[in-house]
Amino acid sequence: MNIKGKKRALGIVSKIKSSTKLAASMMVMKGKEYSDFEMSVDILFKSSGVGGIAFRMTDEFNYYAFLIDKNLGHKAIVKVVHSKITILKLINDGGILINNWHTVTITVKANSISVYIYDKENAAKSATEKKIEVQDFTFSRGSIGFFVNGLNGFFIDEFTAKPLECVSPWQPIPYVEIRNNQSNIFIEDFSGSITEKYTTIDIEEIDNREGPAKWEIVNDEIELSYIKQSTGVYDASSSKRPSIALVNYLNFQNGIYKLVYNPCEEEGMVSIILKYNRESEQNKTPKEQFFSFDAVNEKNESYYTLRKWNNGIVTVLSRYVVDENTVKQTKIDLKKAYIAKASNFVEIEFINQKITARVSHDGENYVDIVNLKDESIQSGTIGFGTYKTCAEFKKIHVDPPTIKFSPKDIEHIMSQTMEEIPLPSVVDIEKIGMTSSCTRYKNYSQLPALSTVLAYSSILGSTLGTDFCGGNGGSGSSASGSLGASGSGSSASGSLGASGSGSSASGSSGGSGSSASGSFGASGSGSSASGSFGASGSGSSASGSFGASGSNSMINNEMFIQKYDANFDNKWKICISSRTQTDREKYCNNNYDSELMKKRCEVNKIL
Repeated sequence: MNIKGKKRALGIVSKIKSSTKLAASMMVMKGKEYSDFEMSVDILFKSSGVGGIAFRMTDEFNYYAFLIDKNLGHKAIVKVVHSKITILKLINDGGILINNWHTVTITVKANSISVYIYDKENAAKSATEKKIEVQDFTFSRGSIGFFVNGLNGFFIDEFTAKPLECVSPWQPIPYVEIRNNQSNIFIEDFSGSITEKYTTIDIEEIDNREGPAKWEIVNDEIELSYIKQSTGVYDASSSKRPSIALVNYLNFQNGIYKLVYNPCEEEGMVSIILKYNRESEQNKTPKEQFFSFDAVNEKNESYYTLRKWNNGIVTVLSRYVVDENTVKQTKIDLKKAYIAKASNFVEIEFINQKITARVSHDGENYVDIVNLKDESIQSGTIGFGTYKTCAEFKKIHVDPPTIKFSPKDIEHIMSQTMEEIPLPSVVDIEKIGMTSSCTRYKNYSQLPALSTVLAYSSILGSTLGTDFCGGNGGSGSSASGSLGASGSGSSASGSLGASGSGSSASGSSGGSGSSASGSFGASGSGSSASGSFGASGSGSSASGSFGASGSNSMINNEMFIQKYDANFDNKWKICISSRTQTDREKYCNNNYDSELMKKRCEVNKIL
């Protein structure tokens, strides 16, 4: 069809109208979907009415649209969600000039939508140009289509659409900072150059004295390598800002920052920089935030400060003066904030915005200087700095936080992770540990988490029957396994071993004259057992979740214990001794069908 000079054009010539939907008639691309894309098309209105372009269509009821309403005289970007229309942006400019070809370009990137339109037949192109831009997250991909409503003649031509590359696999997105994925682990190895690994920020020229700073990595064949700042540069303003070096590509949030430094001068300041952030915008002053922990030696005073820097505004969060009272309170001879020409040790710990700073002059005896909470800066890089002194930085580490668990914490963790075999409570384990002459009992509340768990596990082994002093179980015994063996002439392997005369056992417990395999073994005369808890009784064979008892009996799956061997009594109690009443009820309910046995299990009593 020849439409105003175009030999071929696609369009609709009949007038179709709907009062309930935006689109009375729609034409959609078949088998094509786009996320980010750019499209261009020439459109022509032959009459008043509504027409436009739909994109990121999931179906006829959900999509974005650029519409032109010649009846009301406006253009708009809208979204249609379950047929409900929401206007994202609208301009009142008359809509469109009827019977003129217009070029429309739509660009969609992530949540940004841009529509550009101009009159193709008007010589003064710039006078007809319009651009509409919005942002919206509702639809992420879909097809492209064209629609009309009450329009008697709508045509399109020269339609093209091309997808846009979301992210280049070889080039980072502009303005996106790539950060170390191991943000709480860092060990400086003093290799390479200072410019490759650190960003240095010196004092502004107007306040810079004795500068500039000179930072370098020194590789010493005799002594350890280190990072050195070799000038006495300082800030002449009242802020006393240090000249700093910052680790590149590190995003520190929670953990322990450990630093060993060696200052040159008796008077000066060494700063530890924490959670440094700097955002730069074109033609604007950079935004800067960080903490600094400062060790300051002045002529008449020595002190430590924790300061917060926020776009040039400095706030002192903590100040700790070193004097005679400090020595009396800490029982550590801190005569100065730092010792010149000697190693000084600092550890600063962040856990959930709680800040703890400790210092030492010998690397063994530490004094807590700061203990406070500040949530204003969530994360950032680390570094160090100097003021009126040169310095060497010999150890720069960031480690994950050390978590200390109380007995209640351990009880909670073990009850959550070891529900299948309930264990004695921490309190019960401690009581046994204190009363046992063999158990090397200590108060483990001050140990780190891993050591605490291991310590309680050791006491637990003793509680379950191990020879905690070394596994010597008696005369002529031979034992292998985690808890050992006891008894005359016995041979045992497994996690709990064996006891009894002439016995041979593999599994957890063992028995007299028995042969057993399973997680807790067997007990009883001439018995053979396999299963998760073993067997008891004369001539019995058992497999299942708890064990078997009785004469010549074969029992599978869950067990009804109706007869008890005296030797099995204590073992059974230990096995089901629960950490809490709730855990015991849960365990008993899951392991017994008999109501009688559930009750016996819950009270941990053999009748």
